[in-house]
Amino acid sequence: MAFFNPYWAANKLDDIDDETEYRPSVILIGIDSLSRSNAIRSLPKTLQYLRDDLEAFDFMGLRKVGLNAFPNLIPLLTGRPHTDFPNYMQGKDFADSIPLIWKEDCTARTATAFIEDCPGISIFNYLKPGFYKQPSEYYFRSFEVARRKFKPMMFTSLGEDSGDCYGKKNLFVLMKEYFKGFLKVYRDKRKFALFWATHVGHDYVNHVRLIDESLLEMLQWMKREINMENIMLIFLGDHGFRMGGLALTHIGRKENNNPALIIHVPKQLKINVENILLQNTARLVSHYDIYQTMYDILSYKHIPPPQYMDVQDTLVRRNILNPIPIERTCSDAGVPAEYCTCYEDISVGTNSSICLELGRHLVHHINNNILHNNSQCAGLHLYNISDVSLEYSDKHVKRQADQGRKSSWNNQTKSEAAEENLYNDGRYRMVIFTIPGEASFEGLLDYSSATNGNRIQVIGLPSRLNVYGNQSHCSETVIKSFCYCKDLLNDH
Repeated sequence: MAFFNPYWAANKLDDIDDETEYRPSVILIGIDSLSRSNAIRSLPKTLQYLRDDLEAFDFMGLRKVGLNAFPNLIPLLTGRPHTDFPNYMQGKDFADSIPLIWKEDCTARTATAFIEDCPGISIFNYLKPGFYKQPSEYYFRSFEVARRKFKPMMFTSLGEDSGDCYGKKNLFVLMKEYFKGFLKVYRDKRKFALFWATHVGHDYVNHVRLIDESLLEMLQWMKREINMENIMLIFLGDHGFRMGGLALTHIGRKENNNPALIIHVPKQLKINVENILLQNTARLVSHYDIYQTMYDILSYKHIPPPQYMDVQDTLVRRNILNPIPIERTCSDAGVPAEYCTCYEDISVGTNSSICLELGRHLVHHINNNILHNNSQCAGLHLYNISDVSLEYSDKHVKRQADQGRKSSWNNQTKSEAAEENLYNDGRYRMVIFTIPGEASFEGLLDYSSATNGNRIQVIGLPSRLNVYGNQSHCSETVIKSFCYCKDLLNDH
């Protein structure tokens, strides 16, 4: 299949600025549910090429800032939390109202492309109204919606349509050809592109390995056909694998919070800051920082000396071309407490009275504060507590401070806490199972033994850890992952 454009409303080439080493383009290549660990396991050829041939920087410390794709990509594309757009979240407005980076003044004379698959669960359309007008010059969604209504489709052994193929071509290959067409048309022009592949790793963590050679070929083509020294290339994930299998393990839940992030920086841009970039690969960063970096690069007509790169003076957005503080906290990076991995933890027995109280409170919170006793959803009951860990103990942290020691867990302090039974008051992370439906949830809770006030507080939003399939067919809202439809009770 030749280069094609299923939906194209492009500007004339004369209306697009030339791409130069001082005015580089920005290209984002993202894989849904790709953690750094899974990128290492599943994309060895791609990662080696990025590191060795494109001299890209592998950032180990990216942490997700939201549960799924949307609350991570909105900070990436706007520099703001998704909660800043309540009308859109509630379905009262279209995504056109969101100030995405490719709509900013800095991209006014820039060619734009938004290439995304899986229209039913796409970033701006899952449980949301999507765009009213075409958001970019090159837009893949229209083709994807139409493709699923026509043959030839490949079929599974059960005779069901497979969205992964069209004829003999894999969907990822179709996306690549469309993307290459965009890059070819605007070869020497300034461009911003978001290439986002969802079908690759959203449902099956091991399927990512199937695109390693195809992704490698795309990067090799880019280096051969376009000037990569005029392009900042950002390869990333939104979060790790979230549901089922790996997500039910301790290490799986940890890597869910650590998406992949590898960045190729043009030579002119990294002059005098290469050591800073190397240092920052071991620092805590977030999607907010990627936005700030892109915005600064796209805003300048000439790249200023790095020490004068303008950094947004806010709590969370830092340009990665500038030093990231080693003492940076999750709150500074915009990472909510439930996704923060800066604390060490100790395992706690699941049979204690405190754990039982915490588990019951978490279920009560889901029923009353999330489901709001929804008439179509069955009330959930605690069935089992499978894992509990203590992230810090107020008593132990205070005693360490009194002794002039840093309040962090190490082997000595962990054993001291265990021996002295200090893990009562503190922050607990727990995994529970509920019935009906055998749903698994992870929650973060603060516990206080004080008799006055609220003894227990749920921090952030609990996460569903296993697949719910048709259990929530009666709900098309944000409570979907928590709901077990009452009509299913009659089937048992």
